[in-house]
Formats: sequence, structure tokens, C-alpha cells
Amino acid sequence: MLATQLAMGAVLVLVGLIGGYNNVVLISWFQQRVEHEFMGRVMSVLMFGWVGLMPVSDPLAGALAQWSISGMFLICGLTAVAIVIVCAIGPDLRRVE
Repeated sequence: MLATQLAMGAVLVLVGLIGGYNNVVLISWFQQRVEHEFMGRVMSVLMFGWVGLMPVSDPLAGALAQWSISGMFLICGLTAVAIVIVCAIGPDLRRVE
């Protein structure tokens, strides 16, 4: 039991570190490519997508989980894979530094 909890904690720490690093890289990438005059508008749209839609996505995930936990993870996983494929097709995102 304790070993499982420690393993889960280690995975969560790793996910948090990778997620934080990716957020910094992506925000920096956006800011390098946007003209200074439009920076506020672009950042507000990005923050709306990342933070503002949370109150919508949480109840939606809860409703999907009520329907089917497996179905929720399948839909979320397929959505993530579709986003990765779209990003992989675009040459600009393949060169994010």
C-alpha cells in the first residue's frame, strides 16, 4: 500500500514538473511570435482557454464519468491524440524551442 502511494506520488511530481516546464515553453513560444501590440489580446485568449474553461470542463468530465469512466478516459484520450496529430502536422510546432 505504501509503495503504491509513493509510486503515485512520484508520478504526480513528474507530471507536475513536466507540465510546468511545458507551460513555460509554450507561453514563451507564443510571446516570441506575437507582435507587441497584440500581446495582451493573445495572452487573454490563451489564459481563457487554460484557466477560464476549467469551470466548464470539470462538470463536463463529471457528467462523462457518471455515464462511463472508461468512456470519459477514451474520449479525453482520443481528443488529446487528435490535438497532438494536428500539432505534429504543423511545421511551426515541431520546431518549438
